[in-house]
Amino acid sequence: MTDTNHAHPGWRYPQGSPLGNAARRIPETAAASLSAGGRLAAAAVAVAVVISQDYDRTRMAAGALAALITLTVAPLWSRAARSLEWMGAGLAFFGGAALAAAGPAWLMLPAGGLAAAAIAVREAHRRRVPDVLAFFAAGAVVGGLVAVMVLTLEG
Repeated sequence: MTDTNHAHPGWRYPQGSPLGNAARRIPETAAASLSAGGRLAAAAVAVAVVISQDYDRTRMAAGALAALITLTVAPLWSRAARSLEWMGAGLAFFGGAALAAAGPAWLMLPAGGLAAAAIAVREAHRRRVPDVLAFFAAGAVVGGLVAVMVLTLEG
């Protein structure tokens, strides 16, 4: 027997998916808190990088990432809210990878991973397909941000 996913007509979840069943055992409110907490922790680490670094390009990239990640935590009740959550987790994860050599910035990686896992748990509760495209699109945003910083800023 299968369950219909109303967000994506035609997509079906098997009732006995071990990963889905395990995810649904975690309270949805806890997952929501972990998602927001992971993204805010990554933003705080990015702010710490801004404070601790002397290199202007690193400071600008970390500051931009902190602002973008923080914006994804704002409570929105629209269709874009789901994608923004995934985008924020991706910005934290890939931003941590891009800035890994800058002091504590590597801590953004697990914070982004935690946020993504928590969002996936919420998606399992709602029986929706995770919007991983937005997560990976954040990697392109981080790459573009780093390219702009490297090519345009001096020092």
